[in-house]
Amino acid sequence: MPATQAIGRGGKPGEVVVVRLASGDLLLESLREICMREGIRNGVILTGFGSLTDLSVTGVLGPAFPPRRFYNRRSPRGVEIIGMSGVIADYHVHCHLTLCDRRRAFGGHLEEGCRVLSLAE
Repeated sequence: MPATQAIGRGGKPGEVVVVRLASGDLLLESLREICMREGIRNGVILTGFGSLTDLSVTGVLGPAFPPRRFYNRRSPRGVEIIGMSGVIADYHVHCHLTLCDRRRAFGGHLEEGCRVLSLAE
């Protein structure tokens, strides 16, 4: 397989779906459900913000490819979502978050089980 490969072609910007999740909703699982319900097979997550608890994000450690080491950050404490972006490909939601608590900013790949604290949009 070539190192660079197009996975989509053509298309025009279409509808914009604005999502608001309530306290207690699961972020990734809710995004998946909305994609199925709204028929969003392919798309782009342009931005997002809000707050989470029961946090779970992952990412790679080190320069090796394929990656051999990963980090998994889990926390029951509240964090702020200061950035969210991603793609939806064949109904698969691939989303990354930039987060902060009162001490630091960090980020990673959104995993299941992240619960909305106050809201997420």
